Amino acid sequence: MPDSYRRFWQATLVFLRRDLQTRYASSVLGPLWIVLYPLALVVITVAVFSFVFGGPAESPTYALHVIIGFVHWLFFSQSILKIVYVFPNNESLIKNHQFPLLSLPASALFSRLVDYLVGFVILLLAMTVLGHSFSLGTFLTFALLLAMQMVFQFGLGLFFATLNLLVRDAQYLVEILLQIWFYATPVIYTLAMLPSSVANLLAVNPLTTLFSSYRQLVLGNTETISSNLSWVVVLSLLVFIGSLWFFGKNKHQFAELL
Repeated sequence: MPDSYRRFWQATLVFLRRDLQTRYASSVLGPLWIVLYPLALVVITVAVFSFVFGGPAESPTYALHVIIGFVHWLFFSQSILKIVYVFPNNESLIKNHQFPLLSLPASALFSRLVDYLVGFVILLLAMTVLGHSFSLGTFLTFALLLAMQMVFQFGLGLFFATLNLLVRDAQYLVEILLQIWFYATPVIYTLAMLPSSVANLLAVNPLTTLFSSYRQLVLGNTETISSNLSWVVVLSLLVFIGSLWFFGKNKHQFAELL
């Protein structure tokens, strides 16, 4: 393994370990929040939508729909927000020209992956209770979809993290964008609840395609996985490669900008 790759992975693991050790250090409930936060969101959403919409919102499938939505949305949004702030929060390291800068956003992504895995256990428990299960092939397909999401969100996070050093207003725009994106993604609602014209409009959202595919896999409808996955793969790779290019073009300015 080339020395640069070894230093990258060593630094990534060091900062991942540091983040996991310090994140809840002063919290009373500590790491329990990794479980309690998504559970609270799911319970509140299911309760509110059951009261407002009734019908499909009261079915066990809807509860599973919301769990899948929140587990993957939290992974997406929290990863991007953590990556966006990672360079300003590590100013001394940025000014060390020997430090592998990409290890900072990478460790931020893997830190949120740990949270996601806890949420995934919650999803597995809910599937078991509701009579659903994964075959090996389905599980591997699910893992490939998750890898695609990670490539996409890392690319977005790295792009906005770089942009945030060039234009400090970017961090606020990202928070607004994620708020809009949340409502444009079927996390707390199903596409069946919407008029067909609106549902078709939301189909251009790559997360709609990904989240719908996750749900079809969980429900065992593997033959109905979205046909739009191919363009999401292309988009994810373009975002990832483009963000690496943008980062590489501007990283020499980071120390001055901080």
